[in-house]
Amino acid sequence: ATIPKATRATRAEWVPSCDTQFQFLNSYMLPELQALVKSNFFKYYRVSLCSQCMHENLPPPMCGSPECGVCECSRNDLPCDTSGKCFLEPQMPSDSPECTSGKALETHVDLVIDSPNIIKWGGDEGDPWVRDDNNEKSVSYVDLTRNPERWTGYTSEQKSDWIWKAIYEDNCGSLDDTCTPEQEFLHTVISGLHTSITTHILTDCCIERVRLGPCLKWGVDYDGVKRRVLGKDSYVQNLHFLLRLLLEAVHKAKSALLRVDYEIDDGDSCVEQVKKVLEIASTCSAASPSVKLPPDLSKTRTLFRNISSIIDCVGCDKCKLWGKLQFTGVGTALRILFTNPQNLRLRRTEVIALLNTLTKLSESVDKIGRVVEELKDIEYAKQRKGSSELFQNFKFIKKKIMALANRDTWDRCKRCSKEAIAYACDAVSSKVGYDPKVCSERIGIAGTPAECTYGDKIRAVVVIYFTALACIWSLKMFSYTVSVFSTDA
Repeated sequence: ATIPKATRATRAEWVPSCDTQFQFLNSYMLPELQALVKSNFFKYYRVSLCSQCMHENLPPPMCGSPECGVCECSRNDLPCDTSGKCFLEPQMPSDSPECTSGKALETHVDLVIDSPNIIKWGGDEGDPWVRDDNNEKSVSYVDLTRNPERWTGYTSEQKSDWIWKAIYEDNCGSLDDTCTPEQEFLHTVISGLHTSITTHILTDCCIERVRLGPCLKWGVDYDGVKRRVLGKDSYVQNLHFLLRLLLEAVHKAKSALLRVDYEIDDGDSCVEQVKKVLEIASTCSAASPSVKLPPDLSKTRTLFRNISSIIDCVGCDKCKLWGKLQFTGVGTALRILFTNPQNLRLRRTEVIALLNTLTKLSESVDKIGRVVEELKDIEYAKQRKGSSELFQNFKFIKKKIMALANRDTWDRCKRCSKEAIAYACDAVSSKVGYDPKVCSERIGIAGTPAECTYGDKIRAVVVIYFTALACIWSLKMFSYTVSVFSTDA
């Protein structure tokens, strides 16, 4: 049954305000997160990009852009942990030669291997909030640092907008009185994630490309950011809310995260980095109000699992990679917040997804702040350019006015105006078959000196034109005044 509106949480409770202190702490936390996710433990992620789409109402997955492509690359990058468990089986197929170039690494999803004989990562305890890729026949290990989240060319032409529409409609669609508290809560969460993903796409966007070919120039789509990210205050507010939610989850899972084995075979350890990030996350979490959760755990989890399964219908593999990772990260955060910390156990994929998702959200908040400042600079530059053009026009007008105020200029205009009239009289007379000399003599301008330049004649014609307008206007005003006085009499 629908809970009466009076007993529901208000939007202010779902989305607390984002103060300056929180934004400052985020800018302090971001460099630490970015360094952490580049470590060997966090940069490899297990994902199934071939999971079957279970939603028949969505179009078949497809993407015609080369930025969406999949490329199988090096097998030697994956380390083992201290227990001797390797991420991959020792016997593996040879490297794919076409994936060794920098271009391939830049434009394709860098899959390390795709084999059913993978030694699975340990620690599969827990009740995941998303579809578990561990049960898929074909699982790939991906180097996230070689596959940045950005524009891929997967657009509405490939029905990409159907995916987000299905995600929102599968929850509750547009928020109204028929939505339950769980649906309202998830709508805020999904909107925040949508804003983050859109921010990464628009701030690392292809602004020059060959149609159906590779991108030639990358940059920021400022118009897209203004329309799709800054278009409504709720977009950025929901992003802040989701970032706070993940920070609170990381803070609550501190003990569970410190129990994870981060040591790997090449001596690369990120334990100290994890501790520093957890310390900063705790400070950030304490600086903001606690996130209010919906009352029904089971209903919230079921809704979120159904929504997250729609990502399997995405046609772009790189988009699917980051979509599945971030939905897993958000699902892990929700599982943490709904679970007793003493009973919490996290899988390796959940830890990697949680910290990478937190990094992406933190980056989005930072990018939005920087783009807002850049937009202000662009607007200020436009205003200065307009002011400069106006100033130049004013200088030109002032110069002409000063020239007209010169007595010599007026004398020259008077002499050249006669020549200009004579020139016009000659032209008209020649057209109608009348003798030009007779015309000049009749209007009294015969024998004018030929000492004026072409520019002088033009200026004289302009003066004559505006003088004639002034005379006509004066005659009209005189006629109007006479008619008014005649009426009064």
